[in-house]
Amino acid sequence: MNHNIATPITFDEAGNASSTAWAMPSLEASEELDWLMSLALDDALDGPSAERMELLLRQEPQNLERWAAWQTLDGVFQELPMAVPAPEFAANFARKLEFRERQRRLRTGFIFGAVAVSLWVSALTGLIVLGALAWSNQDHL
Repeated sequence: MNHNIATPITFDEAGNASSTAWAMPSLEASEELDWLMSLALDDALDGPSAERMELLLRQEPQNLERWAAWQTLDGVFQELPMAVPAPEFAANFARKLEFRERQRRLRTGFIFGAVAVSLWVSALTGLIVLGALAWSNQDHL
């Protein structure tokens, strides 16, 4: 898994870290080494970052042990089988999604239809009542 991740930290010739405006806050040496080791395992280290990682690895013996442990763990993860969905998973999911979408459209259409029919019935009832009142009161006009 190779990601092109640009590190937000740059280093000068003395090995001092500086960050850009969007970079995370300054890191302790241990956190910085973790960040750089993670980038190295993803093959995303550029030249200055790789040099900084080498410098940090040489500073303390346990850093080299930690790097070896990270590489071993990464190798274990690489050897694990990937979970693969069933062969028909995508087709079955698409079919179920289409079925549910059809049900939703049908339900929405039924609701709009029922509301339209009830409005028409109430309007016709109102016209019939008004017509009956007008007809029954013709002799009083």
